[in-house]
Amino acid sequence: MGIPLVLELLCLVLVGWAAYLSQYKPPQFDWRSSFLNSLLPTPDTNPNLYQPIPSMMWSDFSADKVQQRLRTTLSSVVIFSAQAQREGAELAQLLDVQHHNLPEDVDAEWIANRVETKNQRLVFIARGESVQAVLKLLHKHPGMRDRLFCVVLIDAVLDASWMSEYFSQEKMDVEMNSAVPYISLAFSAQAEPLEEPPIPPTGWHSIRVIPLGLLEEVPVSRMSLALAILMGNLY
Repeated sequence: MGIPLVLELLCLVLVGWAAYLSQYKPPQFDWRSSFLNSLLPTPDTNPNLYQPIPSMMWSDFSADKVQQRLRTTLSSVVIFSAQAQREGAELAQLLDVQHHNLPEDVDAEWIANRVETKNQRLVFIARGESVQAVLKLLHKHPGMRDRLFCVVLIDAVLDASWMSEYFSQEKMDVEMNSAVPYISLAFSAQAEPLEEPPIPPTGWHSIRVIPLGLLEEVPVSRMSLALAILMGNLY
């Protein structure tokens, strides 16, 4: 093997390695433990859990400073809620962003008319049977999926056959180079957990399920702050 061919192969290997290193890799945390920690009156300082904001440790936690920072980092989101009006309104007030309740006959045009700028990202919060309705809406409109920041699913009631056929990495694909976080939580033991669909051989990854599991009821204000902190750690 001549030196030019060896150099060419070496260049190809380096290009491939550089491409791998440049791929976006979402943060990895123990999401449930981190979320539960953020609900505590005095959160643990465990370094393996996410912090309230990048520049603050839990030992220095200040709700006012966290809120101020999150109002900046999450200022581009607009919140839509379905059967989760209280949660949506409280989170929107905390972040000082728009909030809209979804009507039963909602369509893409109705949502588009409430998005004011191109840089706004959508947050959907749905509860109960509305979870399935929101997932069907997102499946139907790829352009809407491309604008997602995250989806929060509370006490999900799911159609197993529809989920098996349509809730897949390919059929819920997005154009951006990072998977959309679907945050699943429950206050009822009867709620159905959201399972992350398998990644196909193509490696396409458009759905990232963040399972928070079964939680105890807490005041909506505390839950909203914990959810906002989680949102600030998603990307």
